[in-house]
Amino acid sequence: MKGMLSFLVIIVIYSCTEDKWKTLPENRFIGNNIIDTTKYHTLGEIFKEKKINRPSFEAYSYYHFTSPLVTDNKYVFIEKKHLTEKDKNVILKLDKKGDIIDSIVINKFSSIINDYILEKDYYISWFIDSDKTKKTLPNKNYFSKSDTLKIKNLVKELKRNKAKFYSTSEYSDPNNSIDTCNYIITFQNNKLIKYNYTSSYDLKINNENPDDFSEKYRKIQLLNSEKLFKVDNFFVHSSERLISKGNKIHSGDLFSNTGQGHVTPCNTFAGTYFFTLLNLKLKIPNQIICQEKTLQESANKPSIYSSEFLDFYLIELPLDTDEPPYYYYMQKKR
Repeated sequence: MKGMLSFLVIIVIYSCTEDKWKTLPENRFIGNNIIDTTKYHTLGEIFKEKKINRPSFEAYSYYHFTSPLVTDNKYVFIEKKHLTEKDKNVILKLDKKGDIIDSIVINKFSSIINDYILEKDYYISWFIDSDKTKKTLPNKNYFSKSDTLKIKNLVKELKRNKAKFYSTSEYSDPNNSIDTCNYIITFQNNKLIKYNYTSSYDLKINNENPDDFSEKYRKIQLLNSEKLFKVDNFFVHSSERLISKGNKIHSGDLFSNTGQGHVTPCNTFAGTYFFTLLNLKLKIPNQIICQEKTLQESANKPSIYSSEFLDFYLIELPLDTDEPPYYYYMQKKR
């Protein structure tokens, strides 16, 4: 009986002294650089003061291009989700000054092939000539076995005439609203024709055009953000530390009770980052960093884009990678 009681006492003591997380107040800068925080403002405050502009909203899965595109004729294109229509996207066209000069609303399931926006029965040449008109896309079907020779002859003729065309030789994405079967699209004098055929023909057709944009459209250049971005300090409101048995801060691995093996605990600081971004004093509240890392290592640097001919920087924010990015832009100082 005594042995049983001793065993129970040991269990109680052990359960009372098991590892646990504890939140501690801090209210201090963690770096040596003490700064005047009144000179720093949030993105929202800066946006209202028109020191920075926001042409794009959160990214999501149905984007035709996830990074901004730039063309040789000095335009930038950014795609974003439509604010009110869930199946629509908006593509913005910015000039070299960063002004939005045009935009178009398209179906998020549409395809872009060789710079054309394509649906099953129509196409739009906006990327090519700024025309938003929905033009009829003629569909010619070759679904019978007797049509095999017609398709082969069509491909031979297109190649012989060096005509631009795009083709699929496998079933396409079911979300693709052009069609779920195989097809060939010809591009001649801005008049497109679509030829549908079945996979039973097993035709080997090499794509002559890209399944998105031509080489005219390229990703905007990612700049070295270290020259434009600096972490000034981090003000800690509180810290969360793992207290192990005996009230000691845990320094080793923990065994995960989820069956995932061992995990390394990260004691964290919760507070506000203070940055200088392009000579702009910026604060990002509600951030968490790992105590084991330096400020610079913990800071998720903003991605900054531009090109020589552009008069502005395009900045991808917020810095927290768990949230979707926004694109802000700022004028360059000449």
